[in-house]
Amino acid sequence: MELPGSNVNFGAFVEGIDLNDVNEDTFAQLRNAVYENQLVIIKGQQALTPSNHFDFVHRFDPTAQALHGHGTLKSVKETWKGAPSLLALGSVYNIPEAPGVRLVAAGWQGEDHYGLKDITYDATTIRKTQVNPPTKEEMDAGVVRFGRWHIDCAAYDLDPPKVTALRCLKLPQGREQTIRWDDGSGMEMKTRPGRTAYYNCEQLYEMLTAEEKAMADNSLVTYAPHPYKWISGCQQDTIGITIPQGQGKEVPQDQMPAFEFSKVKKYPMVWHNEVTGKPAFMVHAIIAQKLHIKRAANDVELVIDDVDEVRKFLYPFARRMVTPENVLVAPYEEGDIAVWNNRGMQHGFLEYPVDIMGPRTMHQVNIAASCPPS
Repeated sequence: MELPGSNVNFGAFVEGIDLNDVNEDTFAQLRNAVYENQLVIIKGQQALTPSNHFDFVHRFDPTAQALHGHGTLKSVKETWKGAPSLLALGSVYNIPEAPGVRLVAAGWQGEDHYGLKDITYDATTIRKTQVNPPTKEEMDAGVVRFGRWHIDCAAYDLDPPKVTALRCLKLPQGREQTIRWDDGSGMEMKTRPGRTAYYNCEQLYEMLTAEEKAMADNSLVTYAPHPYKWISGCQQDTIGITIPQGQGKEVPQDQMPAFEFSKVKKYPMVWHNEVTGKPAFMVHAIIAQKLHIKRAANDVELVIDDVDEVRKFLYPFARRMVTPENVLVAPYEEGDIAVWNNRGMQHGFLEYPVDIMGPRTMHQVNIAASCPPS
């Protein structure tokens, strides 16, 4: 997608396809389009059924178990010592006819939404999850921040989904919002309400110096067991890319649920595109617990296991990417489905005042992968 004054180098539109009925040749073309463009918006999917939505995504990884990338609804909703994980601070629902389809929404969803009766979806709010958040009055006037930059992944037990497909059923109505960085940089950009922001981690890798690339190519990241419970009490920074140093609000390991060492995830910093082979700098910084740094293949490994130092080390990588010229707020409309390479992109939600702009309804599918990223 070409945008004036932008460095965004990804994204494409696809028209004239019914995802309820996709033959093998058409699917092969769509698969290539997703991996070559990183993000594809497929127009005109108002009639897509939840079951066909799930089946379409499953075709990207046909040997994977038919399981959402974060596991079952029960596992996501599980509390520990009365506290929910970060993923369950708001409402969590699956579509009854297709349990692998997760509802991503805000506000009242109608008397009967695909079998969900008269529910009002309580969306996660940055006023609870970020430091020094905007006031309700500011947000009502149009101020917003990036909610949380992330990869769709459980990062414990289950491997990151290959793709995510987000179907837009209903969007809020209202004025443009202003995304503020609020970090002293003065950076801002405009967005229409109810959208999702993206940046390209292949582009981030290209921006690295030769020395940084050598380090990234040879280094690994260990993620925390039950990571979203681990950080459930933490507050993120004003841009949504890190947890500021010194909070000390992570749940101590001896107060966490039991875990199995065999299910702890240790991934390379660099993942490769399944079709093009292009490298991407892929680190989910807020849940990284330990870094294994090597500046070259034959270098001695340096282990960083102080979580504040881990975040300090990782922060500059994402921060150079999260600028107005590098971020795309996806221009999907009602009836569209956004499909992206989850192993080559990061994305973040953009909140809005539901009581002023009305409900939002999205169906999200990503499937725990059959293999780890390479």
